[in-house]
Amino acid sequence: MKILKTYSERLSMLIIVLMGISSFTNIDAKIFTIGDSTVQTYTSGYYPRTGWGQVLQYFFDENYVVVDNRAVGGTSSKSFYDGYWKSDGSWSQIVNELSAGDFVFKPVKSSLFSTTFRRNN
Repeated sequence: MKILKTYSERLSMLIIVLMGISSFTNIDAKIFTIGDSTVQTYTSGYYPRTGWGQVLQYFFDENYVVVDNRAVGGTSSKSFYDGYWKSDGSWSQIVNELSAGDFVFKPVKSSLFSTTFRRNN
C-alpha cells in the first residue's frame, strides 16, 4: 500500500473522500478550517495569494457541505491557540456550532528546513 507522503497528496485524498460522502448521502455538513496563512482567506488585493481554506468550498455542493474558514495568518500553532482560541473564545464558538457530521480541519506543519545550513562535501 502506497503511503501518502506529501501534504498535497493527503489533502487531495481527504477532499476526494469528503466529496464522496457528500455526493452519496443527503447529510448537511459544515467544515470549519482553522490554521495559519496557508489556510486563511485573502482579500483581492493579495491575489494570486490564496489559502487552501479559501477555495475548499469549490470542491463541494454548497447545498450539502458548507466551509467556514476561520484561519488567521501570521500565527504558529501556539500563538493561534493562545491568541485566538483562549483569549477571545473562538474555539468555544466553533464547539457550540458543531453538529453530528461536521468537521474541523487544523493542519499541523513543521519546518522542513533547518535554519543552520551546512555544506555537503
